[in-house]
Amino acid sequence: MFNIENFKDNRIIFSYSLVVLLSTWIFAFLIFSKPNVGLALFGVVMFFPAIVALIFNRFIHKKSCKSMFSCVFIKPNLKPMVFSIGYPLIFIATCGIIALITGLGYFNPGNFT
Repeated sequence: MFNIENFKDNRIIFSYSLVVLLSTWIFAFLIFSKPNVGLALFGVVMFFPAIVALIFNRFIHKKSCKSMFSCVFIKPNLKPMVFSIGYPLIFIATCGIIALITGLGYFNPGNFT
């Protein structure tokens, strides 16, 4: 069933996706015109979706900057902090162990220096 709210939400989602993809592709094209610079700055490309999400959140939901960043300035809970650090470490370790067990990877202690 057609609902005007669904159309508005879909338009916002499409706009967000379009802005993220275009800005990311343009930036990646510009930095990779010189491969050495591109490899050094490639991590910056990953911030584009977050920056665009903050901008869209600010203007679509009419939130103040203070309310958007309140989670940064208030005291965080221990459980989410442990999860945000522990989960990636456990995931990476599990992938490494699976790679070692299956023979797809090998341990190189020389990379720890």
